[in-house]
Amino acid sequence: MFRNTRIATMLLGIIAIFFTFQLLVGGMGFVALRQTNQDVAQLYRLSSQQVNAVNSAALSLVAARTDLGRYATPVAQGNASDATSLQHARQRIVSADRAFQGFSGGLSAEETAESASLIDAYGKFSANLQNVGRVLEAGDMEAYFKQGTQQ
Repeated sequence: MFRNTRIATMLLGIIAIFFTFQLLVGGMGFVALRQTNQDVAQLYRLSSQQVNAVNSAALSLVAARTDLGRYATPVAQGNASDATSLQHARQRIVSADRAFQGFSGGLSAEETAESASLIDAYGKFSANLQNVGRVLEAGDMEAYFKQGTQQ
């Protein structure tokens, strides 16, 4: 009888060791899963912020281009006394630059290299719109039609 009790106790001990090991592995898996969930949530928030910043900048530049186009009509007619559209365009360009800085300011060196074409395209378009504003303010319609935003 003691022989059977010894084998049963040994088997029960082995089962207890495996149960403890299973609990340990399950706990580690739960902690890892929770950390991964937090990392994915943080990644989602960051990507949403970046997408919103780029979209806001792009929409502001398109609205600035529209405002400059509205200002070009009275300039072409020689009646550029109301510069409200020009002021709105400049404010929208500043707003776009601020929003885009929110995107590009938080990038690492590697991300900056990967986003170089976007950053370059944005910089060119923004600078070109600022130049269009200066050309229209000077009343030079010939130079206005030669701008890159009009081609």
